[in-house]
Amino acid sequence: MALYDGKATREEPHDEDVYVCNACGSIKIEIQVWVNANTNEYLSDVDDDDTDCKWCADCEQSQNFCTLSDYKQRMEDWWKDLDFITLESITGLHETDYSSEDGSQSFIDACNEWWNGQDYDTQRELYFKSQS
Repeated sequence: MALYDGKATREEPHDEDVYVCNACGSIKIEIQVWVNANTNEYLSDVDDDDTDCKWCADCEQSQNFCTLSDYKQRMEDWWKDLDFITLESITGLHETDYSSEDGSQSFIDACNEWWNGQDYDTQRELYFKSQS
């Protein structure tokens, strides 16, 4: 997918190239950097291994980061492991409204379609609430 930033079209970064908060999945993250006080020239990042130098604005505390693709995979794994009662609670769908002849696969498919229809922030919020 390409984005237009007002000057030129640029490619949207791949999920492997985007970092998010490891705790909540937010993209509102910050790192400390060294900047020349006289020129405002960027010099370097603070040590990547130091969690105290990383900040999540949504968590309002220091957090480690992970890639967006890793966080999405974690959410997918969680979604696939949910029981039917939890799926019904989250989606509003009911297993009894679907054929049981296929081993409830039609219910699972409907839940997966619902999940895939949600944007990242909605999925992230549902996942994060379940981890609390």
